[in-house]
Amino acid sequence: MLGEAHGFDGLFPSSSGVNNSATSLALQAGGGVNLGLSHRVSLQLLQVNWLRTQLPNSSTGVQNHLGINTGVVFHF
Repeated sequence: MLGEAHGFDGLFPSSSGVNNSATSLALQAGGGVNLGLSHRVSLQLLQVNWLRTQLPNSSTGVQNHLGINTGVVFHF
């Protein structure tokens, strides 16, 4: 997915000082594997998502978030 990230109520450095909000490009990629047990229940063996934003900070200006999940899925 591709979109926009908006940071607010924070301290974001800029060339003119510090701002309390910022926006940047956001990119999310991911996928997963489910194992069907029945037509109503499956096990989510693995789901991995990576999110990258480029909000200003005092170092590289890049934030990476990695999410790894597992669980039970109920289908209605």
